[in-house]
Amino acid sequence: MEITYLVVCGWQLIVSQPLAEIVSKSCGSDTSGPNQFSTFVLPSASLIDLHSFKVHGDVLTTGAVGDNLVTVTGKLPGGGESLINRFTVAANGQQISQGCQEYNSVSRVLKIGSCSRDRDLSTDRLLGFSTIDDTIGVDHVTMVWYEFLGLFSQASVRYLDTSILGSLQVQITWAENEVLVARGNSDGVGGALNADEEALVAANPIAYSIRNIYATIDSISVDQLYGDLLRKRMSESGYISLLMKEYYTFSMSGINTTSANMRFALSSGSIDKIYAVMRSDNYSARNQDGYQVDGAVLNEALVANYFKYPTFDSQTELDGSLRYQFVINGVAHPQYQASVSDACFDLSYASNIAESNSGHLVNSRTMFNDSFGVFTLLLNMPDEGMQVQTGLDSRSVSSQLELKFTGLNIPAGESANCFVVASCTQEIRIGLGLSVAVAS
Repeated sequence: MEITYLVVCGWQLIVSQPLAEIVSKSCGSDTSGPNQFSTFVLPSASLIDLHSFKVHGDVLTTGAVGDNLVTVTGKLPGGGESLINRFTVAANGQQISQGCQEYNSVSRVLKIGSCSRDRDLSTDRLLGFSTIDDTIGVDHVTMVWYEFLGLFSQASVRYLDTSILGSLQVQITWAENEVLVARGNSDGVGGALNADEEALVAANPIAYSIRNIYATIDSISVDQLYGDLLRKRMSESGYISLLMKEYYTFSMSGINTTSANMRFALSSGSIDKIYAVMRSDNYSARNQDGYQVDGAVLNEALVANYFKYPTFDSQTELDGSLRYQFVINGVAHPQYQASVSDACFDLSYASNIAESNSGHLVNSRTMFNDSFGVFTLLLNMPDEGMQVQTGLDSRSVSSQLELKFTGLNIPAGESANCFVVASCTQEIRIGLGLSVAVAS
């Protein structure tokens, strides 16, 4: 098959039949790093496979060597998504995905309940280096980012004709250096840095950079009849509808007592699920060692301080003093004070435990309480897929939500941060003349 290469407006188009791969170079530079962004412009007249979109890049961390061979090296925190702070998508200049704060934390919270151990230790480890590498030396790897939250993996369509909504512009804002793990050579990851290592890394903070960045996506050639039928449908109904996931985040810091009440408001056509985690207030401190996870069996035994979610319960194997409850517009969910046992069940229940869920990352109660505690509230029908909005419609009045915790067992002298993720399904209405409207 003859393949023709064209370079148009910064992206390289590989033209072939019946399947073509479009390569988009990052606008401006193929090098990036912490708190910088990379932008990719996809073509405006192609039928693209949204699931095939992926970003490639070479990631390099730094380290330092001091007197008496004292050494501290930067280690990737596990998973390519951990290096992304924000991910936005625009169509013909119209923002269709605003991008939530802490995209990496949102991805981590969702992954705990929806990713099986088999996938984490195969696909995710192969492409995104999902486990922390506890070996001597800095990390220098070629990473592939894929299955981005929202349009490219969680939409009602897989194949999208960009001729009806214009070119897609994707922007990735890379995370700060705080997500990295500082590994001291004396005891490795999780062994805690000694005084000399702490002094060395304070004078030489660890960092990372990304080079040779580019994105690819597959395009498909179909008969002109498809485009004609699509435009006929748009002229008859005025628009066609596309559903996709969107995420909103809320946080509250300074929790240092046995109870906490977190309030937030949200207006959406379909609030599907609410996820909440507790974490230390110093989760974003720089140059932190990793953490050895208690209770991990045949699974990830190391976690970055940035992504450690303890429940702060008083027990590890039994239900302790911790109780929690969600309240939406004055109605409690559930109607009783839930315990960690309920949270453990909901971790699978919210991901459709009886149907499509093939397991998650947590394999012991101790592991859940130690670093993987996620409190979930299901508000939609998880087996309906993305073809219909089945969640809570709060558009008529902005819903007032509250999360209550009692019986928290936060260590003396420390404080906690509560991080909440709201998963919603929003509607994108595409009309004639490249008009795009977002109905959240």
